[in-house]
Amino acid sequence: MSVLGQLHGSLVFGRRTRILAARMAEILPPGARVLDVGCGDGSIDRLVGALRPDISITGIDVMVRPT
Repeated sequence: MSVLGQLHGSLVFGRRTRILAARMAEILPPGARVLDVGCGDGSIDRLVGALRPDISITGIDVMVRPT
């Protein structure tokens, strides 16, 4: 992985996913069922689920990821 890729992963990706997950967790109604089309590695879905155990999230993506 390039230096730029490593920096992005360590400085930007984690912060961005945490902010997006927190915002989504705020606006989803109680007991919501969410289909995340193009979920990538599912990072945001996992964080939202941790913040809001009352909702159900199913993620799908066309790209198989190693993690």
